[in-house]
Amino acid sequence: MKEENSNTESVKTLSDTARLLCHIFHDSSITHRSLILPSLNKDMKDLLEKTKISEYLFGDKLQDKVNTIKAVKKSGQELKNTPTTSKPTIAPKKYLNYRGPPRQQQQVPCVSEEKPNPKSTIQTKTTARPRRPPQKYQRYSRRQDRLFLHPKSDGTWRFILNLKELNKYVNTCHFKLEDLRTAISLMHPGCFMGTIDLKNAYYLISVKKKDRKYLCFLLQDSLFEFTCLPFGLSTAPYVFTKIMKPVIGYLRSLGLLSTIYLDDILCFADTYDKCLHNITVTRNFLENLGFIVNCLQYLGVILNSRQFSISLPCKKVDLIKDKTDTLKTKHTCRIIEFAQLIGLLVSACQGVEYGWLYTKILENHKTTALIKSNGNYKGYLIISQNIEAELDWWYSISPVTHSKIRQFNFVLEIFSDASLTGWGLVCNGVRSHGHWNRNDIKYYINYLELLAAFIGLKTFASENSDCEILLRIDNTTAIAYINRMGGTRFPHLNNLARKLWQWCQKRKIWVYASYISSKENIIADLESRQLNSEIEWELCNIAFKSIVYKLGKPHVDLFATKYNAKCSRYVTLLPDPDAYSTDAFTIQWQGFFFYAFRPFALISKVLQKIKRERAIGIVVVPQWTSQPWYPLFDSLCVSEKIIFKPHHDLLLSPSRNPHPLHKSYSNCRHIIREALDGLSYSSLNTFRSAISLILGPHVGSDERMTGFFRGIFKLRPKKPKYDERWDPSVVLKYLSNLHSNNTLSLELLTKKLVTLLALVTAHRIQTLSLINIDNIDINEDNINIKTPELIKTSAPNRPQPYLIIPFFRENKYICPGTTLLDYLDVTKNIKKECKSLIITLRKPCHAASTSTISRWIKQILCNSGVDINKFTLHSTRHASTSKASERDQH
Repeated sequence: MKEENSNTESVKTLSDTARLLCHIFHDSSITHRSLILPSLNKDMKDLLEKTKISEYLFGDKLQDKVNTIKAVKKSGQELKNTPTTSKPTIAPKKYLNYRGPPRQQQQVPCVSEEKPNPKSTIQTKTTARPRRPPQKYQRYSRRQDRLFLHPKSDGTWRFILNLKELNKYVNTCHFKLEDLRTAISLMHPGCFMGTIDLKNAYYLISVKKKDRKYLCFLLQDSLFEFTCLPFGLSTAPYVFTKIMKPVIGYLRSLGLLSTIYLDDILCFADTYDKCLHNITVTRNFLENLGFIVNCLQYLGVILNSRQFSISLPCKKVDLIKDKTDTLKTKHTCRIIEFAQLIGLLVSACQGVEYGWLYTKILENHKTTALIKSNGNYKGYLIISQNIEAELDWWYSISPVTHSKIRQFNFVLEIFSDASLTGWGLVCNGVRSHGHWNRNDIKYYINYLELLAAFIGLKTFASENSDCEILLRIDNTTAIAYINRMGGTRFPHLNNLARKLWQWCQKRKIWVYASYISSKENIIADLESRQLNSEIEWELCNIAFKSIVYKLGKPHVDLFATKYNAKCSRYVTLLPDPDAYSTDAFTIQWQGFFFYAFRPFALISKVLQKIKRERAIGIVVVPQWTSQPWYPLFDSLCVSEKIIFKPHHDLLLSPSRNPHPLHKSYSNCRHIIREALDGLSYSSLNTFRSAISLILGPHVGSDERMTGFFRGIFKLRPKKPKYDERWDPSVVLKYLSNLHSNNTLSLELLTKKLVTLLALVTAHRIQTLSLINIDNIDINEDNINIKTPELIKTSAPNRPQPYLIIPFFRENKYICPGTTLLDYLDVTKNIKKECKSLIITLRKPCHAASTSTISRWIKQILCNSGVDINKFTLHSTRHASTSKASERDQH
């Protein structure tokens, strides 16, 4: 019995001990979790706080939960409403250097010995200013900064310290501010709103005593220091926003809808009583915390939930009119005065429809003037006619002007795309395309994409008004210039964007451009490459003038495009913004004296319509008497026929090339000599082959043609692409000066690697872009890389490239093998499922394209001193191989 009691006591003791150990272990795990959670971001922290401790500290399937929240966060970024003044983004901005956190300040900035300037002493009276009793301080132990006053909207003055020099030593953090766009997103028609303004809110935030010596100013021969947060310190908005976060968070937890911008709070509610309750609770809570409440407008604008619009206060409209009228009377003004006016106009753009459009030219003139004055705002600027025109527009704004809050209710969705040959459009299943003229084709693709969007608007939205239209474009530059109503960097893009928006302004149309990838913009892309030059031939102007002289001037060109129309009114096959109508066969021809030059296959259809409608006009046909339609044509003629003799310039294509059916050998030589003037013998020979393909082999093999080409060969013998080469040692010296790979950012390390690979392998960029990490074999002396993918030089029975990357022990800073290994080590945690060696710099990382790699190498060559205007990227091949051959000879 005693043994049984003893065993029972032992089991009980062991059980208590086990439970106690479990409890201690659980408390230890909770403590461990509490030490980890504060270092995580808010989303991860909220997720991990809810997990239960199991065998693992944060529960089972932690990785799956983390991946889920990342996916949700990414989707949220994509689905949220994008403001019209910013470009859509998929992920927040990342630092390119993935090896560590951003730069941290390591030392306290030294105190400068700035002598007080009597002119900077401000003599004014005010009843509310933070100060200490006058005390004498040693000059060397305090930083003295100039104090200036800035007028506030209520007539009082705001104290601002000029901390420009101090701010250079203060590290600022990127943070998100709620602003007017946040308020607009919370508004809905008919809602009630109220504003709360905190008076002198910065002055309620105390500054550490040891840091106050940096916030000194001189006033009436006495030295003062700020004991609170001053205006002028670069970190002040960040500090105040972070302090107010828990305050506004508590109010939102009570179900009160509001937004805050520094010390301005805007409250929302569905009814008047609820809005009053929101304001009362918010105000009482703020006053209990010690804040002083003012009663002002929200961020200087009036939000109207009934009209769902933003308007300006009358005082601000009057101020704009006074400022612009004063400036118009001057021939010159100081740059700082002009910049202040621009700031006033920009702050008013939210309440002025299309206001952003009329600030870009002013910004451009200000920037140009600053460049001429070496950044001195005290310099002068000439008031030109362009500036006066912009000021006139701002002076003419109505006192009751307002801007509608856009709700993205689009009545049309227009897809556009541009290639170097033409433009393509799609809207509601209707397609259109066209060619560029000689003036347009000189511009870069960014301009052409913007022009294609403008053509799309004029084509599909010319009859719309007072609506919103969505433009779908695959070019981010064009999107930025549309959504921001222009820009200041490229004047030609700004001028085109200005024309687009002024066209919309006349019709009260608001457009928003959204990005669509080229893979999804298939139809518009296909339309932009629809040349159809074989059906767009036209008579030369000399022949047309001869017809007009004998038969009279036609009223309309029935079968034309924008670029080959012979009359001011013309009819096109596809929608065109300037066309009189679309599809000539769908309109009545009777009553017009028309001009018709239709593709030869449709001549019979044209003649039948003329006969049926008894129409009168000019018809151009080839003199093919054996065709079945010729007798009908002959019978319908009411005047004498005009016959033109064959000539190489009689029929012209949109690119002004002659018709290929003109078989004269002399004219073939003329085509080659004129159309391809300056090209090499091989290029001309390719053109001869194309002519022979169309006209028959006898043309290319004719004795006169072959003799002509023998002369071309003697005049233009084959020459190398470059008469000289650049020295690779210049690039290697630049790369060597970058020092250790461990100190380089991912961007610089990537550029260094691709440049070394291009030099050491002498292969095309295509080969480098196809390198797969699974095909890399690392040895002691070198690194071997196989390339099984097909490349440009791949062919049957021809071996694929086999790259051997050596280790250069003499100089590790330019060793391609070492650089490759360091790059693999840095990117191993970034690539995830991507198997390509070279990846893009921004997340989500994917295989870098040939154009991206080419751009990286070109930047390194330019930084090294190589003339990239003279030498192309392909020059790395002959530069490295020539240098290697030279070394072997010596």
